[in-house]
Amino acid sequence: MFSAVAHKNLADARKYFDEHLAQNDYYAAGEIRPGQWMGAGAERLGLKDNVTREQFHALCENQNPNDGERLTQRSQKEGQRRVFYDFTCSAPKSVSVLAVTLNDPRLIEAHEAAAKLAFRELETFAAARVRKHGSRADRTTGNLAAAAFVHDSSRALDPQLHTHFTVFNATFDKEERCWMDDMKRLFDCARDARIILSGDTGQHASVARGDALRILEQHSDFKSGQLTAIRRQHQAEYRKAVELAAQKRTAEAFSQLERMAAITELAGDELHGSAAKSYLKALTENKSVLLVAPTWNEIEAVTEKVRAELKSAGRLALEEKTFQVFDSLSWTEAQKRDARQYRPGMAIHFHRRGHGFEKGETVAVVAVENDSLKVQHADGSENIFPLGAGIACDVGEKRKLKVAVGDKLLLQANWPKKFVNGELVEVKAIQGDSVLLADGRVIPADYRTFTHGYAVTSHAAQGKTVAEVLLVASSRSLPAINQEQFYVSISRGRERCQVFTDDSDLLRSHVTDSSARLAAIEAMPQRDFLKTILQRGNHFLKRFRQRLAQSISTETTERSNYEIKPTEHQRQSTRHISV
Repeated sequence: MFSAVAHKNLADARKYFDEHLAQNDYYAAGEIRPGQWMGAGAERLGLKDNVTREQFHALCENQNPNDGERLTQRSQKEGQRRVFYDFTCSAPKSVSVLAVTLNDPRLIEAHEAAAKLAFRELETFAAARVRKHGSRADRTTGNLAAAAFVHDSSRALDPQLHTHFTVFNATFDKEERCWMDDMKRLFDCARDARIILSGDTGQHASVARGDALRILEQHSDFKSGQLTAIRRQHQAEYRKAVELAAQKRTAEAFSQLERMAAITELAGDELHGSAAKSYLKALTENKSVLLVAPTWNEIEAVTEKVRAELKSAGRLALEEKTFQVFDSLSWTEAQKRDARQYRPGMAIHFHRRGHGFEKGETVAVVAVENDSLKVQHADGSENIFPLGAGIACDVGEKRKLKVAVGDKLLLQANWPKKFVNGELVEVKAIQGDSVLLADGRVIPADYRTFTHGYAVTSHAAQGKTVAEVLLVASSRSLPAINQEQFYVSISRGRERCQVFTDDSDLLRSHVTDSSARLAAIEAMPQRDFLKTILQRGNHFLKRFRQRLAQSISTETTERSNYEIKPTEHQRQSTRHISV
């Protein structure tokens, strides 16, 4: 039987190890059995064999036991972050009584084998949260860092054979290693040519490809140079705020914006309405302007206000046409292969032809069946979509979007020789199911991957430059706000930046949090393996001597008070017990 308890209090978690887990070790053949490290995550951290107090406490504090580096992206306040989950695998009472009172090693070994098998099955469900590009999904990782403790009695000292699997709140995401394959292919293609990698590691990194540039910059022998002079911002005080943000001195950058009166605090609809008015004012002054928001919910709220202001000013036609568009969920390849991620009603858009699907076709998910999906074509016919077949596609949802002449649209998918993902366009006319753009191009009926382009996420804002940038960040978007998001957002403008929020103090506390991920090389740094082995051996010997001394001093007392002495009949019966 499995039971689980989440531990959130750090002090209680450490105390639980000291006073319970480590003090009730199972004794076999007169030897102490300390806790054992389990799971692929523990192996990647170099944790093997016996669990030490120092290692356990380090993981409780979300730190790598080898170098003290933080393991997960965010370390939340005390009581908000789960320190570990205590999964207890218990043997039936009858097995416990026979195993403990008669000291039958076969039953204990059978229990341990069954518990380990159960843990391996549990580990396959391990997943990491994906909080990028507004996504709030889970990505399967299949690895855990856990400590196993075999106990032979309950807290009431009754015979109770059970194993505690203390599973720490950290897992390693294999998707973040994809960049290594891409980088290797790049170097193989270049051969003897010179490769120049350019970018800003203070901005957003690729979700699927990881932090390749940052890792090369910090952990390789490659030489790198920096361009420290910022030229985009024309005003000195504005440029100072961006310089501070680029140096990761985000709190100081926030204070600089406050001194510039660039932080506006308003409540509710006033927040989005004020941002919309500022947007219209910039357009009236013939300035390029960009609204940036952390989440798509925030974007939709401010877009509604902007379009209302534009209609009132006569800049947007009152007559609208409703289009059914495709909203990508920005899933990674691993998520696309995972049947648990899908639900009926989702849409799949195909980039290439294959397995009975046409290029550019969009089908609806009808049902999830094991490792495949039942999908429906536009004509009502159904087909089976095999997951993991390597079909180039995107997963998303369909929704209705109202479009009018004068609207700005954000294109969200590449179309060879026609459209580029992230491009902003303006609607000149609507002709049936096609949209004529101001630059003469036409959005055909089979291209439906677009949305309103008045406000974008900071990811889509990267690389863009405008006269004025307006950042809208209400408290409901706080989970998506971080150091990188703030830096990218405020640095898009040449002349002016304005931040709209409903809680400036709360916003200030979030913009200092980094979304930088821990790479494998940072989780397992190069170290002196001989020194590590000697240290572990020293810890083990020290612990063994202490427990051996304790065992000798209490052996007589324990035998006289607690030992159950079998009768001659029981001794004979023990020989005939079978599993």
